[in-house]
Amino acid sequence: MRSENFQQFNPFDLPPDIANQYREVEQRFYGLIEEGNFEEAKKSWDLLYSDFLEKQKSLGYRLHKGGIVHNLGVTALLANDLEQSFKDFVLGFAEDVASQEQGFAGEAEQAPGALNLKNFFGVDQGIFNIVRKIVIDALSKGKFDDPRYTFQNFLRTQLSEDPVRSRVELLKKTPFVIHRKHSINRIPGEWSKRVFVGGNYIGSRIGNLFEIKKVVEKKGYTPVIALEFNDQNPPIHDYSLLLLHNCKYAIFDVSADSGYLMEVERTLDYRTITLLVYEEIPEYRMTAMITSLGQNLNKFSNKEELDKLINNFLQ
Repeated sequence: MRSENFQQFNPFDLPPDIANQYREVEQRFYGLIEEGNFEEAKKSWDLLYSDFLEKQKSLGYRLHKGGIVHNLGVTALLANDLEQSFKDFVLGFAEDVASQEQGFAGEAEQAPGALNLKNFFGVDQGIFNIVRKIVIDALSKGKFDDPRYTFQNFLRTQLSEDPVRSRVELLKKTPFVIHRKHSINRIPGEWSKRVFVGGNYIGSRIGNLFEIKKVVEKKGYTPVIALEFNDQNPPIHDYSLLLLHNCKYAIFDVSADSGYLMEVERTLDYRTITLLVYEEIPEYRMTAMITSLGQNLNKFSNKEELDKLINNFLQ
């Protein structure tokens, strides 16, 4: 790729064929994650990454691959492959930096990849600055077509040093997902102690759900998360409602629109005692629909505030 042209083409402007491939993989991805089929999810994104590299060669300029490597990071996180998750989120941040430097994206430090690196792996601004420097240098030489190649040495070094090394070891002791160990025919716990945990099962919000789970368990209650049930039939929304109906309490993270509204609506019919929390204000449409149900929204800015909301709720 020619260095003099690296800012002339919008990396988000995908040719129709590759854009269609991305949409197909993304649509299939959600179902694979709900099934717990992380291996197939990883394979589909890896293949698309390779297709993007080939398309770049024919076009002669870089395409934005941040969505691909970010979803690979989410997949690895859910599969408890924490070293790989860290690598993919770094590559996602690097792609965001490249697009920002080319004038086609906002601040990379506020994008999902960077937020996951901060929240899960304790990455500070110093590491972000190093990544940014590497990206800018590679862009100036026209050599940022494949961030996996550009960052292979950097990633190896960072995984062997703190804070990343210690955070990875800590996360291994408290994995985010215990793979689909329950059946809807044998819901754990007693009704009076069950807490349905709902929200966005995909993307950067997944960590909030499992933080809620940990606090609920510490209070002596039984968290119920649809993602941890191995039933394939009925469809996930149907058995999510069945799970909800079998819980006295419910806690929803409504920070992102993810299809939870139907479940929130049913809490009124089921007379479920409900707590709604959010880290970022949901889009107006969702906020209006939630408040129309007579539900209050409770804001939190960090883990401590989220823990306090849950502890006060489960008195």
